[in-house]
Amino acid sequence: MRQTLNNPQLQLLRQSLQQSMIKLLTLLGLCITPWVSASEPLRIASLPMESRELTLAAFEPVADYLEKQLQQPVQLVFLESNQEVIDALDAGHLDIAMLGPLPFITLNAKNSQIHPLVFFRESSGKARYRCKLVAFAGDKIDITQLRNRRVALTQPLSTCGYLGTNAILRSQAGHDLEQTNYAYYNTHEAAALAVIAGHADVAGIKDAFAFNYASLGLEVLAASDWVPAVGLFANADQLSDEQIVRIRDILLTAPEREYINWGHFMRYGMQEASYTDFESLKRFGDPALIPLSSGSD
Repeated sequence: MRQTLNNPQLQLLRQSLQQSMIKLLTLLGLCITPWVSASEPLRIASLPMESRELTLAAFEPVADYLEKQLQQPVQLVFLESNQEVIDALDAGHLDIAMLGPLPFITLNAKNSQIHPLVFFRESSGKARYRCKLVAFAGDKIDITQLRNRRVALTQPLSTCGYLGTNAILRSQAGHDLEQTNYAYYNTHEAAALAVIAGHADVAGIKDAFAFNYASLGLEVLAASDWVPAVGLFANADQLSDEQIVRIRDILLTAPEREYINWGHFMRYGMQEASYTDFESLKRFGDPALIPLSSGSD
């Protein structure tokens, strides 16, 4: 004889099924991640280390190479400041970004889904660099006499900006940036040119830029400790583990004939990046204490 459920039993069965369905849908929702599909453009951006034109020209060959290897469109995005790049990567508006060590640790402090991919080696072949305090050679600047002098910085969240330059002054000048008239010039290029043009007495810039502008009269007064090189970082909320591994492998196996045509700070090859490489940066100070406006503001 077929068994018939009465109303109370039906209600209990319905409730049980509803609860099971809710649990199943919740589990499925946790497992579904909005990863970038092969038909969607991979959005990638560089830090604005130079002017818009120079930054895009330097980074475009990287985007072209990834597009060819991945067989997927790559959209190159330009943003005006380090903070804008950090915010866009954090919010998922970018999938990959080139970051310096300070922007990365600033972002990683609030978003653990930002993963290091590769470091770009410097011309020395090492995946590390120093911040340099530079002056115009003809000005005969004494590093111990910089109180109330004009200091050109890049950006608040540039490794060689406030934090890197302040570390140099504390260790070698006997005072900190707060005893100077510092101002942000947005890029390493602009900070270097401010000194050359006489608009600033000294500047804190990445060592590669100090070398590039030496022919125009810049001399190095002092250097910071070594910090990890600039690199590429992926948002794991946007890219699957498989995508991240594939992109890393593509970059690490790129032949020299390919990357030698990339921007001047990316043409010396790459090596794998990891979280442990950023420990040395902690000696520079607390990023949360960086002033976001110039000292005279």
